[in-house]
Amino acid sequence: MLSIDDLNELINKSKFNQALDIIEMYSDNYEVLLLKSKIYLRKGEYIKAIKNAELIISKTDNISTKIFSIFHKLNASMVLGLYEETDSLFELADKLIEKIDHSDILYNEIKANYYFTKGNITGERGQLALAIEYHNKASGFAIDGGLNSLYTSILSNIAFYYTLKGELDQASLYFEKTLEMLREVNEPYKSMMALTNLSRLNFQRNNLDKALEYIAETMELLEENPLNFSIIENLLLLIRIYILKGDMNKAKKYNAELKKYKNTVNKREIHYIYMGEALILKNDKRLKIKLKSYSLLKFLIEENIVDIDLSFLAMKNYSELLLDEFRSSNDEEIINEIVKIIYRMYDMAIAQDSYINIIDSLMILSKTRFIQGELEKSIDLLEEAIQISIDNGLITLQLVAEAEFDNLKGIISRWNKNVEISDVMCRLEQSEIINYLKKVSIMKDLV
Repeated sequence: MLSIDDLNELINKSKFNQALDIIEMYSDNYEVLLLKSKIYLRKGEYIKAIKNAELIISKTDNISTKIFSIFHKLNASMVLGLYEETDSLFELADKLIEKIDHSDILYNEIKANYYFTKGNITGERGQLALAIEYHNKASGFAIDGGLNSLYTSILSNIAFYYTLKGELDQASLYFEKTLEMLREVNEPYKSMMALTNLSRLNFQRNNLDKALEYIAETMELLEENPLNFSIIENLLLLIRIYILKGDMNKAKKYNAELKKYKNTVNKREIHYIYMGEALILKNDKRLKIKLKSYSLLKFLIEENIVDIDLSFLAMKNYSELLLDEFRSSNDEEIINEIVKIIYRMYDMAIAQDSYINIIDSLMILSKTRFIQGELEKSIDLLEEAIQISIDNGLITLQLVAEAEFDNLKGIISRWNKNVEISDVMCRLEQSEIINYLKKVSIMKDLV
């Protein structure tokens, strides 16, 4: 029989089927079966991961094996948005960890995974500062235990949280450090994750060609180690990049590839496929085709999507379509509908402690209030954005909000006795809200 370390090496090299074949030969060994959950998590088969973890939790008497199975169940449940048992599972883990001696060879690994898992779930729930704190605790135990593989995952997650906070320079440092470490070892799965994160980051910075380089490297790894979710995520990013580049033929090509996965994915992954189709339809030159994106985007807005960035992408694109409708109808009720959508964005951003999305939402809300002629409210919202940035030491986001504030004050001061301001269509054009909604990121002009 291969050792646990040998099986872990197969898993780290994404040789999942080979590892599973070996594991099936040892169905009574729960320490070996534990690795099945790890494989299912890597493959995105979260229901299988949960069932396997539950089997081990109920059957094994080995405390550390039971603890690791709890972590697997928690991580799989988090991805599926199943939080009902989170608190009780952590309570059970706490009681079991108390029984582990500090001198135990697995102590550092257990504690590192405990804080890593707690950080994952805290981050998914939007408490980013607390998530970073948990990950920093996890990194201490990972370093003490010589757990280099876990340490790279911790660094990658911290980088992702800094991205959500709008601290892109800090995020870039962590992502690049992660990739540098992974290139020294043969871990294609984690390398793919790091490359995807760097693709996203460069996309946000509007470094589209650099993003394409990272995607190409990712797709190379995915040819040898196919993982549906990673493929789907990267195909959607390719669609968005080529739409921005004005190359609809390439965007449609990647959308066709994306749609091939429609019948083989889970609920979370299907949202990415719908988004790809919605973006292609929305950017069609023919109005009757463009209008077909309405229903898809509305569906995505009404769905409980785990990925906040995907939710925001749907809301922004839907709002953009509503503004096109407003231009032709002059029905101010449409603006009220947009305000409701953006307030939902704002509430989600607050719940996730995502400062970049909070500031983004406030800036859009300011523009909608400006269109409605509520100039004081428009200014107040930008002042709120500036104050949030100052209070949390977010210098880059502060600069973004201050630039928008100065622009708004300039527009108002240039108007002669507010004559033009009485015309809603003039306010719509002056707000530049449509161009703003089309932006890759609110950070685009500063990075």
